[in-house]
Amino acid sequence: MRIKKSIVYIPFVLVMLAIVAQTAIAAPRYASPLIEGRTYDQAHSSGYIDWSGSVWYANLYHRSVTMRSPDEGGGSCESGCTEPVTHISSGNSISGSFQRDVTYFEAMGAYEWVGGGVGTITVSACGSSGAWNLRKPKNNTPGFNSFSISVPAGCRAWSVSASGGHIHVRSVDALYVAPPPPTSTPTVTFTPTVTFTPTPTFTPPPTLTPTNTPIPPSVSGSVICGTEGNNNWCLDTASLDLSANDPQGFDVSINGELNSVPFSCGPPVVGMTCSKALSEGTGNASFWVVSAAGTSNVGTASWKLDSVPPAIAPTIPASGGANGWHIVDISVGLGASDATSGIASTGISVSGNPTQPAPITLSDGVHILDFSADDLAGHNTSVQRTVSVDSVPPVLSVQKTGTEGNNGWYLSDVNAQVIASDATSGVDTISHRLNGGSWVSGDTILVGEGIPIIEFLVDDRAGNQRTISDSLSIDQTPPLSHFLSPADGEHVSGVVELRGTTNDALSGPASAEYSVDGGAWKPVPGFTAGWVFDWDTRAIRNGEHLIRLRADDVAGNRETVYTAEITLIVDNYAPPTKTPIYIWSSPTPSPSPSPAVSATASATMTPTKEATQTATAVARIVSTPTPKLVVPLERKPLPSIPWKNYLVPALAFGLLLALLSTIDPRPAALNELEKLGDQWMEIGKKKK
Repeated sequence: MRIKKSIVYIPFVLVMLAIVAQTAIAAPRYASPLIEGRTYDQAHSSGYIDWSGSVWYANLYHRSVTMRSPDEGGGSCESGCTEPVTHISSGNSISGSFQRDVTYFEAMGAYEWVGGGVGTITVSACGSSGAWNLRKPKNNTPGFNSFSISVPAGCRAWSVSASGGHIHVRSVDALYVAPPPPTSTPTVTFTPTVTFTPTPTFTPPPTLTPTNTPIPPSVSGSVICGTEGNNNWCLDTASLDLSANDPQGFDVSINGELNSVPFSCGPPVVGMTCSKALSEGTGNASFWVVSAAGTSNVGTASWKLDSVPPAIAPTIPASGGANGWHIVDISVGLGASDATSGIASTGISVSGNPTQPAPITLSDGVHILDFSADDLAGHNTSVQRTVSVDSVPPVLSVQKTGTEGNNGWYLSDVNAQVIASDATSGVDTISHRLNGGSWVSGDTILVGEGIPIIEFLVDDRAGNQRTISDSLSIDQTPPLSHFLSPADGEHVSGVVELRGTTNDALSGPASAEYSVDGGAWKPVPGFTAGWVFDWDTRAIRNGEHLIRLRADDVAGNRETVYTAEITLIVDNYAPPTKTPIYIWSSPTPSPSPSPAVSATASATMTPTKEATQTATAVARIVSTPTPKLVVPLERKPLPSIPWKNYLVPALAFGLLLALLSTIDPRPAALNELEKLGDQWMEIGKKKK
């Protein structure tokens, strides 16, 4: 009996379990489920948003056009507005729960620049998440943007966290899936009857009371691009086209927000349509339809509009040369920016070659550069520049025209001309100067005798300079020679020493040669500017001889006017020697007709001097003159000489003759003749 009573409570328990199971959600510990639509960050105070860790309210100055929350007084927060928002430090988060399945969930976070303090916002719901870095370029003020994710069916928990720095959040939005319209609403009535009698009590089954629920209106919104770009970007214009209808035919009205800015499509009508222009950048639209029957529906859309191409700024160093030329290799860069979709790529094309990333290095040449940048939306911006580089000075050489001599010397005026070339910018100006003087325009100079230094200065059109110098040696004047000794017309004999000088003011004397009586020219041995050489006269005839000397200088000039010319008289034979040699002997009396002549009479020999020049007698008897008999004026008797007195002289004379017969007299005689010749020359000099 008690078992039957217990069975009566089973339907009641099952109904209660179903109700509990229906209302059970996977939610944070404290947060209440989000309401439909926007929940501002101040809902933490009312229990809809949980804080975890280092989270607090902060006043943020921003540039977005937003609607303040009701507890902030409502109304529009225009650009330059200060608004209380939730500050989430790095590594911390806020979280909450959903009532049921959602079609759209977003968190409104602020882009900002505060040095290195801004981090990344991560929006998560049951394994679905998205992360965005909120740091913007320097000098940008904060501005709020929507960061949305898709939420898996059955998910009931969400969170927003910060990493790598802090973030600021002003609200979260949740759009729920509309519940399916019920055909009836069951009403369960359970009236247990407790009786303590064994008689069972009949309990009627639950009564179902159907209740009709109107079908909600439908609403749709589509983003229409004037020109579609890349990555779902619109390139020129974008609009949100809305349409709503109620299946029961009731009037409907459409309202919504475009990036938190509210809009309305007008008073209710049956089957409403409208179009709203969308602003530059990215955005999220939330819209809803309300039927006159009291039902509603919601929809969302997002857009990306970038109507402005990227801005580019080529970076080319200032020209350091002339006429816009660069005279060193340069590095060329490219700066580009795009405030909306951002830069996708940049590059530089050189003279039609494939585009390469910046920076690039340019060397010599004329380069046509095409700078280009593409943004993520699909816009392209390009600009062309011409850059000229010439880092090499002109190439120079000197061409000389003149009569060439010896040893690099010229024997005539020299015409010097510079040959200049420049492969890149070309030759611009040419100047020259002589011996460090003033520069004179021109590429040619005529140079006369001397050792001049010529210089040429050449500029190319880029401003590069190069100089070239050359030292010329020009000697057009032959050397000049003179005899110093012997004197002109002098008598000479034997080996004669000839002395003289040769002068040459430029290249200097190099060699000389002499000629005798117009004969063959012979080199002067050991030639120097003060020359000395020997002339052997013994090989030529006696008499007058003409001697000429001519010299060559180092440059190759030769004397043609003989200033070194003398006449010498050669006398290589000594004059005859008239020194008699007397040989004394006993006189041989000649027969005399006069009887008065004594037979013992002696003769006196007196030498006759026939020449004024006295020479040393030689051993050889050159001549033996016949002694002259001088008859004495008076006859006197000769003294009587004993014969013994004649014996000793006779023996001595005989011994002398015997000795002389054994000696060859010719060498001694020749030696004596040579001495006589030298004495004769000395006599001749003294006469002169």
